[in-house]
Amino acid sequence: MEVREAKQVLNFTTSEQPTAEEVLDRFHKYFVANDPATGGSLYLQSKIFNAKDAMLMEMDFNPDEFKFDAAGNRVADEDDAEGAEDAATSGNGDAAEASDDEDAKRKSSD
Repeated sequence: MEVREAKQVLNFTTSEQPTAEEVLDRFHKYFVANDPATGGSLYLQSKIFNAKDAMLMEMDFNPDEFKFDAAGNRVADEDDAEGAEDAATSGNGDAAEASDDEDAKRKSSD
């Protein structure tokens, strides 16, 4: 899909130069609005998806870096999720200790 058509599909003017975040916001809005489960059109969802990819490629982004579930919600890459999980479980345990302290305070006040 050409960028001109992609801008039309995502309701940007031809003179607008949207950011990747703006493209993703519009993608999500229109993708959800056209969900076949709620009476929308799979054809239009396909056009919206392809428009997002065309716009991101024009901005030198790899569209595959932005993953979405069937409802059009952005999901974290498995590698990113594992990294976040590792970060949450590593460290010196201060967060876990703080949580335990808060639980103990709540129990003693009951």
